[in-house]
Amino acid sequence: MTRVTSLGRAPLCASLLLTFAPSAGLAQASTPAEDPTISAAAAAQTPDGSAQSSSAITQPSPEASAAAPGDIVVTAQRRETSLQDIPFSIMAFGAEQVEQQRITDAFALSQRVPSAIFNSAADKAFAVIGLRGVRALLSAPAADLPVVFFFDDVYTSGVSSTGSTFFDIERIEVLRGPQGTLFGRNVTGGAISVSTRRPTFDNDWGGSATIGNKGQVAAEWFSNAVLLEDKLAARISYKHSQNDGLIENRAGPDLNKENVDAIRGQLLFTPASNLSLRISADYMNDNGTSNPAKVTCFTPAAEVCTPQLLPPLSTDPFTVDQNDPAGYRVEYYGGLARVDWDVGDAGSLTSITAIRRNVNYANRDPDAIPLSVYYLRAETNDKQFTQELRFASPAEKRFSYVAGFFYLRQRNERSDFYNEQGLPGTPFGTSVPLLKSTQIRQYANNSSIAVFGEGAFKITPELTASIGARYTSDRKKGFDEITGTPGTPRFPVVPTFVRFGPERWGSFTPRVYIRYEPTPDLNFYGTVAKGFKGGGFSSSQNSIVGLTTPFPPEKAINYEIGTKSRFFDRKVQFNLTLFRQEIDNLQATFFENGLSFTRSVGKSRQQGIELESSANVTPDLNLFVNYSYLDAEYLSYNTGTADYAGNRMPFAPKHSLNTGARYTARLSDDFEMQFAGDYSYHSKLALSDANNVNRGAIDRSDWNIFGASIDFIPLKANWKVSVWGKNLTNNAPIQAAYDFGTFWLTPAERSAGRQAYLTYYANPRTFGLTFSIKN
Repeated sequence: MTRVTSLGRAPLCASLLLTFAPSAGLAQASTPAEDPTISAAAAAQTPDGSAQSSSAITQPSPEASAAAPGDIVVTAQRRETSLQDIPFSIMAFGAEQVEQQRITDAFALSQRVPSAIFNSAADKAFAVIGLRGVRALLSAPAADLPVVFFFDDVYTSGVSSTGSTFFDIERIEVLRGPQGTLFGRNVTGGAISVSTRRPTFDNDWGGSATIGNKGQVAAEWFSNAVLLEDKLAARISYKHSQNDGLIENRAGPDLNKENVDAIRGQLLFTPASNLSLRISADYMNDNGTSNPAKVTCFTPAAEVCTPQLLPPLSTDPFTVDQNDPAGYRVEYYGGLARVDWDVGDAGSLTSITAIRRNVNYANRDPDAIPLSVYYLRAETNDKQFTQELRFASPAEKRFSYVAGFFYLRQRNERSDFYNEQGLPGTPFGTSVPLLKSTQIRQYANNSSIAVFGEGAFKITPELTASIGARYTSDRKKGFDEITGTPGTPRFPVVPTFVRFGPERWGSFTPRVYIRYEPTPDLNFYGTVAKGFKGGGFSSSQNSIVGLTTPFPPEKAINYEIGTKSRFFDRKVQFNLTLFRQEIDNLQATFFENGLSFTRSVGKSRQQGIELESSANVTPDLNLFVNYSYLDAEYLSYNTGTADYAGNRMPFAPKHSLNTGARYTARLSDDFEMQFAGDYSYHSKLALSDANNVNRGAIDRSDWNIFGASIDFIPLKANWKVSVWGKNLTNNAPIQAAYDFGTFWLTPAERSAGRQAYLTYYANPRTFGLTFSIKN
């Protein structure tokens, strides 16, 4: 793939300026506002069974200081705040919870968050996650995602960042709904903030080793060292994970295989008690094979059938017949420099400068049969530079505020290579009787700049009102290049080279909330927030006009009311949110003749209820129940050839549930065992915008997944052994289904009402044993 020009050597000016600011001019000895972490108050067990360790070199805000033992302290408002004081819908997972529930990637996370759907159809190089039914199927270089990841407060672009592995994690925060005010990049669906463990001024080390079925082998390690007492500390973390392939392939190597190596190194420098510099660099390399699809055919009566032109295929959802290569590789790396400077009574200043690089390719066999009908290779090369500068006033004052500036610069490139030759007797075979090849390449130069601020005023000690806003300006330009065999239906006019843009979009996105806290254990809130997702250009169209015509930005508005409460000496926690969200100029990706299009198609509405609850029934028994009811509908949806107004949004289950329990049995003064089990469920899905997928596929799309673990823990040692299992009943729900009937069915079969889909299933049962040790 052609390499794009590297980013200019943008200086780390803001960070370095703050780093070398003279300590003599610094305010008194308050501690710096380093990337906020879990407060010391949170070292005890949380109500949902997680535990938090304090690694902060900072003083928490008053809200964090007032947090009860067991509270998770989050940074969703760009300052340390107890999870129970956040005035909008958020779920958070602490370090021990991440470990105990084996939340190792976005897929594992989505099983713990009701209304979250993760789709790695094909492979992790192009994975997407949705919240409340808001998701993107594909991402073009000149398009943005509605739900994005932030790693250590750094915005990460591109779908392959969604497939990143998690390791040495401090906490994960899932913010639902548009985040258009304080977060470094405006989004309409939600944000997932992953905070890694940072260096501390303690010598520390630990690690784990895992073996399991399907050839699973994994190892993690971290080491934290004090290089200069109270001045300089370092931390290095490493992870390796591999398997032999979770899916059997009768026509080639087994599939859904991974081989991941990831490393992160960090330095923490505190030249003064109120000034810190954190430098971090990370690298991940993932080589694997795709999550394969299957051919699934149904009659009008929803009975399984076999297309008459295809060879015999396996009916086992975990066995496929795929002949073409299906490997992928993801390289994802970058670094950041973060400076936190506490300037005393005025507040604290934070600068985050970061660069990211994402290079990946994926070979796919989307025809899903042991014949070479349709083959795809996709390559991506993305680079980005971000700079965020923000100032936060002391939180204990009656009026407090956060204000800042954000800049993003991207160079994104994607190339798709298609080889196709239709089966004789099918509609696709008639249009492509001979082998034809096409390459579609898009290069985009994107930039975004924003200013933001939010202030909160305590009307009374119990009542707080806040108003905030962000103004964002996006700019995109680039070119498309299409080459290949003339006359292919994928793009009939080749070769073609065309430039698009520059195009600019801007948006003002305010947020207002009121929070009433009659007691420290009970608060009520109401929030209205707007969000914005920039416009863009589709990377694949069937005309010059389509390639050069931009689609407008999405604009979202979200209404929430809710309560966060604790009862019975804080042994029971109950959080409830009612929400309604609408998105105008909805950007949708859909398929015609095997070609994906991204356009603005109309308006959507999502409304529902979100519940998170937990109870410490006894000191040894914890229960939790998380539930979501979601009503997601297209208020208008017009592709130009079809109207889907009133249809259910796909991949938006009405009911989602995650529940479980953890019980600790003290065997003696020296040993204890912990037994844990969990259950994840979501109801049947609409699998297409048209809501026309055969009932046979829809009936197989509900999710019933059980997991369990047993931990053996010596109380006077520094190690433990865990036995665990996922999807213990080997359930095989359909995750996605795409209509490929033109590739496999004859006109007579189609006239008889048969439908054939490219279907993706959940992973099969996995289990293993993990040994962990920590000094």
